[in-house]
Amino acid sequence: MSNETKILTLAEPMINGYPKHAIQLSILCQHESALSWILSNYIQVRCTKSIDNKKYSSWFDFYFIDPKYTDSLLYSEMLSRNTILAFHGKKFIDFIIECINQGYYIYTSVNEFYIPNTRSYQKRYFPHAILIFGYNRKENTIDVGAFVDKGGVRSGGGHKFSRFKVTFSEFENAYKSIETMNNDHYLNRLYLLKVNTTKKYQFDVFWVKELLSDYLNSKNTSERLRGFYNPNNDFFYGMQ
Repeated sequence: MSNETKILTLAEPMINGYPKHAIQLSILCQHESALSWILSNYIQVRCTKSIDNKKYSSWFDFYFIDPKYTDSLLYSEMLSRNTILAFHGKKFIDFIIECINQGYYIYTSVNEFYIPNTRSYQKRYFPHAILIFGYNRKENTIDVGAFVDKGGVRSGGGHKFSRFKVTFSEFENAYKSIETMNNDHYLNRLYLLKVNTTKKYQFDVFWVKELLSDYLNSKNTSERLRGFYNPNNDFFYGMQ
Protein backbone atom coordinates (compact mmCIF):
# COMPACT_ATOMS: atom_id res chain seq x y z
CA MET A 1 0.00 0.00 0.00
CA SER A 2 1.30 3.44 -0.89
CA ASN A 3 2.32 5.92 1.79
CA GLU A 4 -0.20 8.56 2.82
CA THR A 5 2.39 11.27 2.37
CA LYS A 6 5.93 11.71 1.06
CA ILE A 7 8.05 14.77 0.31
CA LEU A 8 11.44 14.62 -1.43
CA THR A 9 14.13 17.06 -0.31
CA LEU A 10 15.14 20.11 -2.33
CA ALA A 11 18.09 22.48 -2.13
CA GLU A 12 18.06 26.21 -2.74
CA PRO A 13 19.04 26.56 -6.43
CA MET A 14 22.14 28.68 -7.03
CA ILE A 15 20.45 30.14 -10.13
CA ASN A 16 16.80 31.13 -9.76
CA GLY A 17 16.10 32.17 -13.32
CA TYR A 18 14.51 30.13 -16.05
CA PRO A 19 12.76 26.94 -14.83
CA LYS A 20 15.33 24.70 -16.53
CA HIS A 21 17.95 26.14 -14.17
CA ALA A 22 15.95 26.57 -10.94
CA ILE A 23 14.20 23.20 -11.17
CA GLN A 24 17.22 21.09 -12.03
CA LEU A 25 19.59 22.89 -9.66
CA SER A 26 17.14 22.52 -6.74
CA ILE A 27 17.72 18.78 -7.17
CA LEU A 28 21.33 18.80 -8.36
CA CYS A 29 22.62 21.10 -5.59
CA GLN A 30 22.15 18.19 -3.17
CA HIS A 31 25.03 16.39 -4.95
CA GLU A 32 28.50 16.84 -3.44
CA SER A 33 29.94 17.54 -6.91
CA ALA A 34 27.28 20.08 -7.90
CA LEU A 35 29.32 23.19 -7.07
CA SER A 36 32.28 21.98 -9.16
CA TRP A 37 29.98 21.27 -12.11
CA ILE A 38 28.11 24.58 -11.88
CA LEU A 39 31.28 26.68 -11.63
CA SER A 40 32.79 24.77 -14.57
CA ASN A 41 29.79 25.19 -16.87
CA TYR A 42 27.78 28.33 -16.05
CA ILE A 43 30.14 30.79 -17.77
CA GLN A 44 29.20 31.40 -21.40
CA VAL A 45 26.04 33.38 -22.27
CA ARG A 46 24.07 33.84 -25.47
CA CYS A 47 21.35 36.14 -26.78
CA THR A 48 19.06 35.73 -29.78
CA LYS A 49 19.97 38.07 -32.63
CA SER A 50 16.33 39.19 -32.62
CA ILE A 51 14.36 39.56 -29.38
CA ASP A 52 11.23 38.94 -31.46
CA ASN A 53 12.46 35.46 -32.40
CA LYS A 54 9.62 33.12 -31.31
CA LYS A 55 11.62 29.98 -32.12
CA TYR A 56 13.24 29.92 -28.66
CA SER A 57 11.68 30.01 -25.19
CA SER A 58 14.57 32.08 -23.79
CA TRP A 59 16.11 35.01 -25.67
CA PHE A 60 18.97 35.64 -23.21
CA ASP A 61 20.47 32.80 -21.20
CA PHE A 62 23.50 30.85 -20.14
CA TYR A 63 24.92 28.54 -22.78
CA PHE A 64 25.49 25.17 -21.13
CA ILE A 65 25.09 21.43 -21.68
CA ASP A 66 21.74 20.56 -20.12
CA PRO A 67 22.37 17.83 -17.49
CA LYS A 68 19.06 16.03 -18.10
CA TYR A 69 20.18 15.21 -21.66
CA THR A 70 23.50 13.64 -20.65
CA ASP A 71 24.93 10.89 -18.49
CA SER A 72 25.72 13.28 -15.67
CA LEU A 73 25.25 14.07 -11.97
CA LEU A 74 21.52 14.17 -12.64
CA TYR A 75 19.98 10.82 -13.59
CA SER A 76 17.13 11.32 -16.08
CA GLU A 77 14.40 9.27 -17.77
CA MET A 78 12.15 10.88 -20.39
CA LEU A 79 8.57 9.96 -21.35
CA SER A 80 6.23 11.66 -23.82
CA ARG A 81 2.86 13.11 -22.85
CA ASN A 82 1.13 10.69 -25.24
CA THR A 83 2.79 7.71 -23.56
CA ILE A 84 1.84 8.92 -20.08
CA LEU A 85 -1.81 9.52 -20.97
CA ALA A 86 -2.11 6.29 -22.99
CA PHE A 87 -0.95 4.09 -20.10
CA HIS A 88 -1.84 6.17 -17.04
CA GLY A 89 -4.50 8.64 -18.19
CA LYS A 90 -7.24 7.42 -15.86
CA LYS A 91 -4.83 6.91 -12.96
CA PHE A 92 -2.47 9.79 -13.65
CA ILE A 93 -2.16 10.87 -10.01
CA ASP A 94 -1.39 7.27 -8.98
CA PHE A 95 1.47 7.31 -11.52
CA ILE A 96 2.82 10.57 -10.03
CA ILE A 97 2.60 9.16 -6.50
CA GLU A 98 4.37 5.94 -7.42
CA CYS A 99 7.21 7.86 -9.10
CA ILE A 100 7.69 9.93 -5.93
CA ASN A 101 7.63 6.75 -3.84
CA GLN A 102 10.47 5.47 -6.03
CA GLY A 103 12.45 8.63 -5.24
CA TYR A 104 11.90 10.40 -8.56
CA TYR A 105 11.30 14.11 -8.97
CA ILE A 106 8.95 14.87 -11.86
CA TYR A 107 9.76 17.72 -14.24
CA THR A 108 7.16 18.52 -16.87
CA SER A 109 4.97 21.29 -18.33
CA VAL A 110 1.46 22.29 -17.29
CA ASN A 111 -1.15 24.90 -18.19
CA GLU A 112 -0.78 27.53 -15.46
CA PHE A 113 -4.42 28.56 -15.92
CA TYR A 114 -5.13 25.84 -13.35
CA ILE A 115 -2.14 26.46 -11.03
CA PRO A 116 -2.87 28.87 -8.13
CA ASN A 117 -0.40 31.68 -7.34
CA THR A 118 0.98 31.84 -10.89
CA ARG A 119 0.56 34.90 -13.11
CA SER A 120 -1.77 33.07 -15.47
CA TYR A 121 -4.08 31.45 -12.90
CA GLN A 122 -7.70 31.68 -14.09
CA LYS A 123 -6.62 34.30 -16.66
CA ARG A 124 -5.13 32.64 -19.74
CA TYR A 125 -3.75 29.47 -21.24
CA PHE A 126 -0.02 29.47 -20.48
CA PRO A 127 2.19 26.36 -20.67
CA HIS A 128 5.11 26.46 -18.24
CA ALA A 129 7.52 24.11 -16.48
CA ILE A 130 6.81 22.68 -13.04
CA LEU A 131 8.49 20.32 -10.56
CA ILE A 132 6.59 17.73 -8.50
CA PHE A 133 8.37 16.50 -5.37
CA GLY A 134 5.75 15.34 -2.88
CA TYR A 135 2.15 14.38 -2.15
CA ASN A 136 -0.41 14.01 0.64
CA ARG A 137 -3.23 11.53 0.07
CA LYS A 138 -5.25 12.72 3.08
CA GLU A 139 -5.31 16.28 1.76
CA ASN A 140 -5.42 15.24 -1.92
CA THR A 141 -2.53 17.58 -2.67
CA ILE A 142 0.85 17.41 -4.34
CA ASP A 143 3.91 19.52 -3.56
CA VAL A 144 5.22 21.49 -6.51
CA GLY A 145 7.94 23.96 -7.37
CA ALA A 146 7.02 26.69 -9.86
CA PHE A 147 7.40 30.41 -10.53
CA VAL A 148 4.75 32.31 -8.56
CA ASP A 149 3.42 35.80 -9.10
CA LYS A 150 4.46 38.81 -6.99
CA GLY A 151 2.85 38.39 -3.59
CA GLY A 152 2.30 34.66 -4.14
CA VAL A 153 3.03 32.13 -1.43
CA ARG A 154 6.58 32.27 -0.07
CA SER A 155 7.70 34.31 -3.02
CA GLY A 156 9.11 37.25 -1.12
CA GLY A 157 7.84 39.37 -3.99
CA GLY A 158 8.81 39.24 -7.65
CA HIS A 159 8.57 36.26 -9.96
CA LYS A 160 10.51 33.55 -8.19
CA PHE A 161 10.77 29.77 -8.05
CA SER A 162 8.80 28.76 -4.96
CA ARG A 163 7.34 25.68 -3.31
CA PHE A 164 3.62 25.26 -2.60
CA LYS A 165 0.73 22.79 -2.79
CA VAL A 166 -1.93 22.23 -5.44
CA THR A 167 -4.84 19.82 -5.35
CA PHE A 168 -4.88 16.59 -7.32
CA SER A 169 -7.64 17.94 -9.57
CA GLU A 170 -5.85 21.26 -10.20
CA PHE A 171 -2.68 19.48 -11.26
CA GLU A 172 -4.45 16.89 -13.39
CA ASN A 173 -6.42 19.61 -15.23
CA ALA A 174 -3.21 21.62 -15.69
CA TYR A 175 -1.34 18.65 -17.13
CA LYS A 176 -4.07 17.29 -19.40
CA SER A 177 -5.04 20.66 -20.88
CA ILE A 178 -1.72 21.26 -22.64
CA GLU A 179 -2.41 21.57 -26.37
CA THR A 180 -1.18 18.55 -28.31
CA MET A 181 2.11 18.88 -30.21
CA ASN A 182 4.57 16.40 -31.69
CA ASN A 183 6.25 14.05 -29.21
CA ASP A 184 9.62 15.74 -29.58
CA HIS A 185 8.32 19.18 -28.56
CA TYR A 186 9.55 20.17 -25.09
CA LEU A 187 5.97 20.69 -23.84
CA ASN A 188 5.27 17.00 -24.47
CA ARG A 189 8.15 15.73 -22.35
CA LEU A 190 8.03 14.44 -18.80
CA TYR A 191 11.32 13.81 -17.00
CA LEU A 192 11.89 11.56 -14.00
CA LEU A 193 14.96 12.88 -12.18
CA LYS A 194 17.23 11.72 -9.37
CA VAL A 195 20.59 12.76 -8.00
CA ASN A 196 23.11 10.37 -9.59
CA THR A 197 25.28 9.39 -6.63
CA THR A 198 27.42 7.09 -8.80
CA LYS A 199 28.88 10.07 -10.68
CA LYS A 200 31.59 12.51 -9.59
CA TYR A 201 32.71 15.77 -11.18
CA GLN A 202 35.93 17.66 -10.49
CA PHE A 203 36.32 21.36 -11.21
CA ASP A 204 37.64 21.48 -14.79
CA VAL A 205 40.24 24.25 -15.20
CA PHE A 206 40.77 23.46 -18.90
CA TRP A 207 37.05 23.74 -19.73
CA VAL A 208 36.74 26.95 -17.69
CA LYS A 209 39.62 28.49 -19.69
CA GLU A 210 37.95 27.44 -22.95
CA LEU A 211 34.58 28.94 -21.95
CA LEU A 212 36.18 32.16 -20.68
CA SER A 213 38.03 32.48 -24.00
CA ASP A 214 34.75 31.95 -25.89
CA TYR A 215 33.05 34.57 -23.70
CA LEU A 216 35.79 37.21 -24.08
CA ASN A 217 36.13 36.63 -27.83
CA SER A 218 32.39 36.17 -28.53
CA LYS A 219 32.93 32.72 -30.01
CA ASN A 220 30.03 30.44 -30.88
CA THR A 221 30.48 27.70 -28.27
CA SER A 222 27.98 25.43 -30.04
CA GLU A 223 30.72 24.84 -32.65
CA ARG A 224 32.54 22.76 -30.01
CA LEU A 225 29.65 20.29 -29.87
CA ARG A 226 29.31 19.30 -33.54
CA GLY A 227 29.21 15.63 -32.57
CA PHE A 228 25.83 16.23 -30.89
CA TYR A 229 24.20 18.76 -33.25
CA ASN A 230 24.98 21.34 -35.91
CA PRO A 231 26.26 24.75 -34.71
CA ASN A 232 23.53 27.29 -33.94
CA ASN A 233 24.03 30.67 -35.58
CA ASP A 234 20.80 32.28 -34.31
CA PHE A 235 22.59 33.79 -31.29
CA PHE A 236 25.23 36.31 -30.29
CA TYR A 237 27.67 34.80 -27.78
CA GLY A 238 29.71 36.17 -24.88
CA MET A 239 30.76 39.84 -24.91
CA GLN A 240 29.03 40.47 -28.23
